[in-house]
Amino acid sequence: MLSLLHNSFEDLYTQDGVNLNDGVSEWNICARVAMYMEKRMRAYDFLNRTSIFRDYYVDVEYNRSYRGKPKIVDGHIVRVDLIVQTREETLPNYLVLEMKKPKNPRKRIDDERELNRMVRPRQEGTPDYYNCGSFIGVFLDYNKDTYWGKVFWFDDNINDVVNIKFKRDNMQEIVEQLFG
Repeated sequence: MLSLLHNSFEDLYTQDGVNLNDGVSEWNICARVAMYMEKRMRAYDFLNRTSIFRDYYVDVEYNRSYRGKPKIVDGHIVRVDLIVQTREETLPNYLVLEMKKPKNPRKRIDDERELNRMVRPRQEGTPDYYNCGSFIGVFLDYNKDTYWGKVFWFDDNINDVVNIKFKRDNMQEIVEQLFG
């Protein structure tokens, strides 16, 4: 999944330079990445004759959880920038993404806290049960030239969330290091 995100961002930088140079909103950039990512998911299934992503969608600014209830993490209603999910959320989310322009540091701490919680295992009986258990969380900074950030995931061996920083030029290397 992280490889698909990396390739989708490369598509963005290849095909949407005007938007990046003009400084359009994060919403527009997320929507463009979502479009590229969903195409790549469908192509992956087709080319590999799998159905891994059959029930998954890439949604932007999504604020609903199971059965249309608000998405809640640690008691706070959240709206994630981009999420790869089944819309009923009975299966774990594949990826949760929060994006920021470097000149927009507001909410950075809250976004990282939400990502940290959303990659933790689901806990039966908690109000945020359907919003946790994501395989990967990504916090991404971007500008017109490049992107960088942190990848979050739950490590069963240490029973905690870990994260690793990446840059555009080493993201593929980190994908291979983490996920073989």
